[in-house]
This record gives sequence, C-alpha cells and structure tokens, in this order.
Amino acid sequence: MCYGKLKEKNQPSFDKKQFDDVHKEIHKALSWTQKSKTCSRNTLRVLQIAFSNWRLNVTALWEKA
Repeated sequence: MCYGKLKEKNQPSFDKKQFDDVHKEIHKALSWTQKSKTCSRNTLRVLQIAFSNWRLNVTALWEKA
C-alpha cells in the first residue's frame, strides 16, 4: 500500500495526515499492548475497530484508484 501511488491517481479525498495519524495510533496501541503484556477486552475491541476502519478506508481508496 503506497500513499504515493494513490496521490498519483488524484484522490483529493485522501488525506495523507489523517492516514499517518491513524497508522501511528494503531502502531502505538499495538506496542503498548505488547509492552504491558495485558490487554483488556475493550482495548482489543477499540484496536479492532480502528484497524478495520483504517483498512476499509484504504481498500476503498485503492479500488477508486
């Protein structure tokens, strides 16, 4: 998945900053979960939702491109 490729296809609705922020948050949450060695069900659910939303958005953009 490459932001550059999407940008070349002129995706005005695709916000690089938003993409980066979500990506960063997912990684931050995952590393926190791994460090703490414990993970509440709520944390897992939030991660699952965040990741699936991010993936769906990326997939939709990829299909448009």
